This record gives sequence, C-alpha cells and structure tokens, in this order.
Amino acid sequence: MAETTLGDVQNQVKKYWSDLFMPELRENNPLIALVDKTYEGEIKKEGDTVYISQIVKAAGETIVLNGTATDNKFTPETLVTRRVAVKADRRFVGSYKFHDLVDLQSQITAERSEIRESLLDAVSTQINNFLYSLTAPVAAQALTGVVNLDAATLKSIRVIAGKQKWFKMPGWYGLLSPDYYGDVMDETKLTSSDFVNDQPLVGGEIATRRYGFNIIEDNSDGLASLSPTPGNPSAIFFHPAYCHMATQMQARFKISDLHANEEFGYLISVDVIGGASIGIQGDKMHVSVVNA
Repeated sequence: MAETTLGDVQNQVKKYWSDLFMPELRENNPLIALVDKTYEGEIKKEGDTVYISQIVKAAGETIVLNGTATDNKFTPETLVTRRVAVKADRRFVGSYKFHDLVDLQSQITAERSEIRESLLDAVSTQINNFLYSLTAPVAAQALTGVVNLDAATLKSIRVIAGKQKWFKMPGWYGLLSPDYYGDVMDETKLTSSDFVNDQPLVGGEIATRRYGFNIIEDNSDGLASLSPTPGNPSAIFFHPAYCHMATQMQARFKISDLHANEEFGYLISVDVIGGASIGIQGDKMHVSVVNA
C-alpha cells in the first residue's frame, strides 16, 4: 500500500474544504454587533450575572412665580432605578475532528486560518440564533401578514417607534431578510435621493437609511426563524437597548488528541460563555414583521 504523504493530505484538504470555508457561504450576523453590550460586572465563568441599570425618568414640575412663599417650594421625587440581570447560562460551541495533526497545524499557523475563522463563524451563528429566539415584542408590534415591506408599512413602523418614545441615540435599526430588502429597493419612494439620506456606514456594513432606520440585509437563519412559515420573509426593527448581551471577552480554543478515547486523530473546539436578556421595556423597543 502506498504511503500517504503530506502532499496527498494537503490536496485532499483543499479538495474537500474549499467549499466549506468559502467566505461567500457564511452568514452575516449584524444583530450581534448591534444589540446593547453595556453592563455592570464581568463574565468570567458560566453562571456569572451582570446587570443593566436605568434610572426611571423624573416627571419634573413647573412652578408659577407669583411673589409668594411658594415660589421657592418644589416637590422632590424619589429616585427609582430598574435593572435587568443577564446570566451567562449559555455556552456557544464550534468544533472539528481531524485525523492528521500536520494538516491541523498547517492551518492554525496560517496568517488567516480557515479553521479558526470557520469555528468563530459557527459560534457567531449560534449566538445570532439565540438572540433572535428572544424576539418578543408587545402584541401590537408583532406585525403579521406583511406581504411586501413598502413605504406605507415602514411609515407605520416609524410611527410605532415615535409613539413608544424610542431613544434617538445611538440609532434605530432594521434587519431585513433578502425578500423584504428587495421590496425596499423596488419601492420608488424609498430609493429616490429626493426622499432619503442614503447609505451610512454601520459597524462596517453599508446600511440604507429609510424613515429614520438604518436598514441592513440579513440572510441569517436566525432572522428567518421568526417566520412560522419556512421561506417567508421576516424582519425586525429595534433600538439596540431592546436586548442586552454579555459574553466573555475572548473565545476559548482548545486542541486535544483522541487517544484517550481509543481513537486516532485530534479535536479542536472553540467556545464562548455568555447570555442575553430583553431590556427594560425592551418588548416595546422592537417590532417584528413576518409574512404569515
């Protein structure tokens, strides 16, 4: 039997991995970049909890100055704070088995390791899916039966954001499945430069600004899961504070051989511990849209 050489194995890696690691096939996960990540505390291990605090807005008062003793009287309000706990109760994992350590090493030492990028992408996808699973707006903001995402629909979502008094900073966002994003591109009122301020840069992604929203196409399975009918379009519009996410600062990589399991080969894994929670009045700070 001919001996398998390093060159043979490298050729096999290129043959069978080329499509697997094609960057074009990877999902983009903008939601991870956009949800709020400001919190008190630190995630060091599983089970750790961090907190997001918010002072309840004061009502204030107006004093009528009429030259009497009441001119200098005011009624102080009790300081009230609310907070949300985010528990690191999730471990997001990506892993591979390999039969030949040489190939694994040759990939790891590369300036841009396809293995590393793919494992991180797998973890990113798991986090993205988890974040979308938390989508739970109040009933009036869960829009269903939206066949086309046209100007009228986007205007109604803008009205919801205004009436719910979403904070203007750091901005409002819309993540749209390809079908809905195509509707926005087809709508004349939403593409003419006479009507819109076009294409700001959001977290390295080119966004399309419409009715106060920074709109980004999202082809991820997480967004698609919002629709109860597979294949139908879906979208989410939100202020980042609708959801808070906390994770470890860095992903953890580990490589082991499988000999202890009476196997030949090697295992590489990457994991991130974290968690997320809907924010204070977060159910009023996002809108879901589906055609179902």
